[in-house]
Parts: sequence; structure tokens; C-alpha cells
Amino acid sequence: MIRLATFIALIAAVSAPAEDADLFESKIRPILVEHCYECHSADKKQKGNLLLETKEGTLKGGDTGPALVAGDPAKSLLIQAVKWANKDLQMPPKNKLSGTQIADLESWIKAGAPDPRSGPRTLTKIEQHLEAAKKHWSLQPVVDPKPASLDDLIGTKGKPSADKRTLIRRAYLDLVGIAPTYAEVNAFAADNSPQAFEKLIDKLLADKRYGERWGRHWLDVARYADSMGSIYNGNDTYPNAFTYRDYVIDAFNSDKPYDRFILEQIAADQLDTAKDTRTLAGMGLLGLGRRKDGRLDDDTLDDTIDVIGRGLLGLTIGCARCHDHKLEPITTKDYYGLYSVLKSSKEPANTPAMPQADSDVVREFRAKNLQLRTDYATTSIKGASAAIHEARSRVGDYLVLAEEAGWKSQYVNKKVFGMCFKQKLNTEVYGFFLTSRKA
Repeated sequence: MIRLATFIALIAAVSAPAEDADLFESKIRPILVEHCYECHSADKKQKGNLLLETKEGTLKGGDTGPALVAGDPAKSLLIQAVKWANKDLQMPPKNKLSGTQIADLESWIKAGAPDPRSGPRTLTKIEQHLEAAKKHWSLQPVVDPKPASLDDLIGTKGKPSADKRTLIRRAYLDLVGIAPTYAEVNAFAADNSPQAFEKLIDKLLADKRYGERWGRHWLDVARYADSMGSIYNGNDTYPNAFTYRDYVIDAFNSDKPYDRFILEQIAADQLDTAKDTRTLAGMGLLGLGRRKDGRLDDDTLDDTIDVIGRGLLGLTIGCARCHDHKLEPITTKDYYGLYSVLKSSKEPANTPAMPQADSDVVREFRAKNLQLRTDYATTSIKGASAAIHEARSRVGDYLVLAEEAGWKSQYVNKKVFGMCFKQKLNTEVYGFFLTSRKA
């Protein structure tokens, strides 16, 4: 319900003469711009929900009611505030207006508060982003597109149906990623029952290779890898990354609902299955990615925010790390709101295992992994020893070359020679060299 004072103010503002408009532009607007917009404008702040940069906002007022009563300065909250009459309502809060400025505001309100500003209220930045979000493609409700017939879509009639040998090959490649065997093709071709293709599809969907085939597409979204490829030249391997891979494969094979699939990957530790390590493995979506020496730093969190935005929301959020996003409906406030959630979270000390840590499969894996690492270390040591032996065997050639060059050649390095002497490398060759020099 519109208050009577507000209604009167609207009438007065509409009927304001030209000289009253000049009064506003010459004296009132400068006061508002210099002293009020910092706390009561769409681009900066809206304290108390009071917006003074538009006529509509000024007449509407804020949480405490209308800002002014046209024709009556004494009853106007705006005048009470600028006079600091109430200790709980003092505007501007830091520096009180001059007596002349207060008198101008009183004269303006006494004249009916004429305001030549027109147009709708300017939306705040948050409101602008919310409006943009309503139109963003990735945030629209899912609808059934109800496509036209195949003939209408391609503009011509389709080709004849594929023969059974072609059909089974397409089904295999699509669902499990490999071609059928010769025996499987012949068996399908010989099955003339009406349910032949239906049985084939059910068989492929039940095949564990189905999850491997289609799960890899999600792993690409989740930027899955077992390591960072030594990009940081440090400890950047993820020895438990396979648990997330197996979680994704199992989710596809078990036909896990998509909403549950997503929920487990970002908040499995908060669900009723929080003690199930197979479910916790889903949080590898947040645990993998860019990090140096396993550290959880700001760049790591930025990478996590990026995968959440692009992978789950269809939005690029990373730009808002430094400024409000120029293209997406994401503000810096949005970015650091998500950042604060991730920053305040802790990664578990014990990483999840799948299968369970005490299973025969895990024990067998660890034993084989240890053997491979031992073999690698042994081979590396043998190779290094052979290289050292080869280097020592060539010290004599170096010393002979140095002597023939009179120790003045660019190939002679006295520091290296001295090192050979100190470390007593190939002492027999060095002793022979000293004897030959004396001769």
C-alpha cells in the first residue's frame, strides 16, 4: 500500500516547474553525489536498502521508511539524518553537512522535492549478474526438445536400415568401445528373434567395459591423471588416483543417478555413506588436479574451482579470481565465497582405497608395486656405476691430451685435473702419467 506522503511526493515531483528542476541540478544533486552515493547507490552500496541515485529510490526510502515527506522538512527522515538529530541516524556518518547544504535540502523538500531524474532504478551489480544468470544457457531448466522426424531434420529420406552385421559392430563400438568377435557377429546374425537387438543391448550395458568406455569421458571432464607429468619437478604423483577412476567406472556400470553421482563427488564426506571408502573415492574430483609437492595452495584451489565451474555448471569461474567476470554471471564475491568453502575444508590423512585396504587385491598390488620399484632402483644403480667406471677409464686419455697440449689448450681444465687428483680417480693412470713426465 502506497503511503499518502509518498503519493503526494510523486504528484509534486511530476508537477515541478522548471526553476525547481534547476534547484535540484544546481544544489541537490551535487550533495547527493558527493556525500550520499558512496553508501546509497547501485554501483557501490545500498546501506539500509536506501537508493538515492534515482527519483524512485529516493521517494521509496529504505528499511526505516520514506526518506522524505514532500513539503514538510521537519517530518522528513533525510533532514533528521543530515542534522544528526538522532544518534542512531546520522548521515553522512563521518562528516556532517554544512549549514548551507542542510538549508538547501530543506528548501528543496519544502518546494515539494522536485526531481527531474527519470527512468527505472539502476540495478546493483549483484542484481545485474542475477538477471544475466536467468538467461545463461547452462542454468536453464532441462526440457524435452521434442525433435522433428529424421526426414525433417536432414531434409531428405534416410538410408535403408543397416544389416545385422553392421548393426552389432556399431553397438559394440558405441557401448563398450571395441569391435565384436567373429563368433559374436555370427551368433547375432543367426538370431532371428524379435528381441535379438534388445538382448544385445542389455548384454553390452551389463558388460563392465561399458563403464570403462563411457566413464573415460567423465574422467576427461574431471581432468583425471595419475600424475602431473613432472611439470613441477617435484612430488606430483597421485598413487591413489586409480580409486577415483574405479569409482567413476562403477558409477556408470551401476547406473548411479546423476544427481547422486555429482553430490558424492563434492560432498561424500557429509552424506550417510561418509564411512564408505568407495563413496569417499568420488571426492577425487576435488583432490586431483594442479598442485606442487602435494601442497594445497591458492593455485590448487583455483584449479578445483575451475573444474567445478566448467565441469558441473557449464561456467568459467576462474576469471572472477581478479575481477567480476566479463562474460559469465559470476562476481568476485561468488568466487571467494566458493574459495572460502574449499579453503576451510581439510583433506583426510588416509586416502580411500578401492577395493578395501585389507583385501587380497590390494596386498597383491602393493607387493608387485614394491618389486617393480626395487627392480627400477637396482637397474638405475647398475647404470650409474657403469657410467662412473667409463668416466674413470677415460681419465688417462684426458691427462695425455693435456700434456700434449702443454696445458694451454681450450680442452684442458686444470680444475677437473685437480679434482681427479683429490678424489684419486683412476690412480694407476695418474701414477703412470707422473712417471712418464719425469722420463
